[in-house]
Amino acid sequence: MWSNKYISIPFKEHGRSREGVDCWGLASVIYKEEFNVDLPLLTDYSTTKDRGAIAKLCNEESKKWINIPEGEEQPFDVLIFKILNIPCHVGIVISKGVMIHCEYGIGTHLTEYEKEFQWSKRLAGIYRYTKH
Repeated sequence: MWSNKYISIPFKEHGRSREGVDCWGLASVIYKEEFNVDLPLLTDYSTTKDRGAIAKLCNEESKKWINIPEGEEQPFDVLIFKILNIPCHVGIVISKGVMIHCEYGIGTHLTEYEKEFQWSKRLAGIYRYTKH
């Protein structure tokens, strides 16, 4: 499975390399290594607790991607989740219902986002990369 090589990368604020990533940093590393695509850094926030600033960045960047209806996601699509009702967390689809993402204190790991209560009701959008 392509995702196994990204498991256990540690969490790091503003991280954009295998030395450490935040949720968008993980997407950046995956897209660079799998597709040689340089995603924008999106580091204009103080910490990952700055959900409002991150939501603004997610909103702006998502306008450049194709919005995918729920249930039609494919590997490498980006999922945006709400935390405290603010769309500010990113995961990457591995397979139907499974994502890889990075969380503070945990690092990168797999989650069944359709089954796990913590994520199942928080999905705000699904997006597919397109060359800008």
